[in-house]
Amino acid sequence: MRRGRNIDKDFAKAMEFIGGQRPSEINPACVDGENADVVLAADQVLIEVKTLMEDSRDKVDFDKTYSAMYAKWVSQGKVAPQKGTTLKLNTAALPERCAHELIRHLTNRIAGNVKKSNRQIEALKETLHMPEAKGILVLCNTGNAFLQPDVIL
Repeated sequence: MRRGRNIDKDFAKAMEFIGGQRPSEINPACVDGENADVVLAADQVLIEVKTLMEDSRDKVDFDKTYSAMYAKWVSQGKVAPQKGTTLKLNTAALPERCAHELIRHLTNRIAGNVKKSNRQIEALKETLHMPEAKGILVLCNTGNAFLQPDVIL
């Protein structure tokens, strides 16, 4: 199984260097993991960090799921059958609707991360009484080589 590096400690050091604090340092009622990760109080900025460390291709059903999706497109006449036993998916080479379907499927986890991050930032705004604070999501991809920047965007 391919696993990326967890950059949380490195990011925390960098944020500390520029004046960032963990929410629990400001208010003991803040529980780490339930709130955004870093507070830049002077700038009214709350930062949440999410790190993608697992490669989608390592999931048990990856080949089965995407082979079935591709087979459906072939049966619908949207794509040509591929030769060989290894399915190669390239969003740039797929028809637009197929590429969007594939990307939606691949990025569901990221969408969940974004929603959770929004909740964490909003909760921290309320707890720290910082309603005007801006939230930033830092999404780090250290282990999922399958999800290239164009797919994530």
